[in-house]
Amino acid sequence: MTFLNQYCVLESLPLLTKIDEKASDNFLNIQNSATHEPFQLFQLPDYELTEYVDNSNFKTAAEGKIALKNDEQLLHYHANIASFLALGKWFDFMRKNGVYDNTRIILVADHGRGLAQFENLLMKNPEIDVEWCNPLLMVKDFNSTEFKTSNEFMTNADVPTLAVKDVIENPKNPFTGKSINNEEKAAHPQLVTSSLHWDVSKYNGTTFDISDGHWYSVHDDIFKEENWKLEE
Repeated sequence: MTFLNQYCVLESLPLLTKIDEKASDNFLNIQNSATHEPFQLFQLPDYELTEYVDNSNFKTAAEGKIALKNDEQLLHYHANIASFLALGKWFDFMRKNGVYDNTRIILVADHGRGLAQFENLLMKNPEIDVEWCNPLLMVKDFNSTEFKTSNEFMTNADVPTLAVKDVIENPKNPFTGKSINNEEKAAHPQLVTSSLHWDVSKYNGTTFDISDGHWYSVHDDIFKEENWKLEE
């Protein structure tokens, strides 16, 4: 039910959306955990939510491109695709009502997941599944019409910079007064950890306890093994 409660919100977004004809600037933030709790298979080929699922006569569109050999890999894939399709229906609703082009849309995940789904992301030196460090980040800008992918080094911490670009002049964090930018990202290699002790208040109080993992540094294209280094 944890997944279903979250997924049904995505399915209901057109019903929850009210179109206002008045001209105004708005910021809308939605947090949804459907892809964080992937415990539901969908009926192919249309990823329908049904009580009984039999996909023995169907193959996914990603067959041969992504490893779907075990339950964890398959459940994550179904949750992701079903969520994308639900969001697509909402975006179609926005187009129909004339508010798609004048809206900047950012889809971002808090983290990836090491599922060994992609052979090219299983680094050997250092040994790490980069899928852990490759969360979703998609941006649809104002009046955007083309679709493209990029291997530019990005992080989910880029979102504030992306959100205010060309919207707010000299943006500053209202709590700290510091400028909102991503200059620090290119100033030096970034550190990531394979530790699962992400909650500092639980494990060590004020600093990360990475006794169950390692620190890695990474820069530029994350898909190139030479850009990764084991630090500790």
